[in-house]
Amino acid sequence: MAASGVAMSINGSAINASSINGLQSPIVTPGPAPVVDKVISFLSFTATLTGTPDIVVPISVINGEITASGTSSILIVVPNGAKYYSLIASRVAGSIIVSTTENYTDGTSAKILSDNYVLNSVSSARGSRSWSVSLRGSLTLPVKTAQNYTAKGVSVITTNINGSRSVRADYDSKLRSNDLFNVDGSDMVVGRISYVINVIGSYMVVSEL
Repeated sequence: MAASGVAMSINGSAINASSINGLQSPIVTPGPAPVVDKVISFLSFTATLTGTPDIVVPISVINGEITASGTSSILIVVPNGAKYYSLIASRVAGSIIVSTTENYTDGTSAKILSDNYVLNSVSSARGSRSWSVSLRGSLTLPVKTAQNYTAKGVSVITTNINGSRSVRADYDSKLRSNDLFNVDGSDMVVGRISYVINVIGSYMVVSEL
């Protein structure tokens, strides 16, 4: 198996996102000639948790946040705790690697791996009908030159009394703190990014620095 980490899968409807933050180069499988701005027809996730041996577990939702200091944190919810809790609990010293597979309408696909998230905590939520396990991980993103991005799918713009804005838009895994984010023709310096990815869809909320 690849480097140590946790592998998780979400099988569901198309999600308007490109996997989670902290990405390495994608591995593209053979297929028809690539097209610009590929349209995702199906998106799935896997995560790998280190241990003896590494294990693969399913994911129902990913919540993530990038702070102005460049710290990236994730909360991953794993369903079917009855099957996976003891396996996960025996690997609390491990790390998490999330793998995203993007399948495109042109017949090609790409597999993208996140960097290693240090596994910070494991918790269990058990009810009468369900049992889930939550994994929290974090990493420090490498410093990079600020880039320019344009907001897509903007649904809400909130302006504070001091003039700073927060914007809910389509999730973009490449966006980082200190990047310039163009919203309705006006640039804002990115401070904090919060995002959610699940089987229903995905979005992010970008706060101005």
